[in-house]
Amino acid sequence: MQQYEQRKKDINRAQAHSIYALSQVLDCQMEELLEVDDIDPAEVPHAHFVPQQLS
Repeated sequence: MQQYEQRKKDINRAQAHSIYALSQVLDCQMEELLEVDDIDPAEVPHAHFVPQQLS
């Protein structure tokens, strides 16, 4: 956790189960731990996916 706090490790690249475990210990939502502003959409495989509106 200290490495994430000191930004030696990128929390956005952590595995989901690690973020889940941290959120349980810290009593917060997983989303609160992620640094969403730092995510580059080009690095996210499905970031450009826009679901089609159902009729």
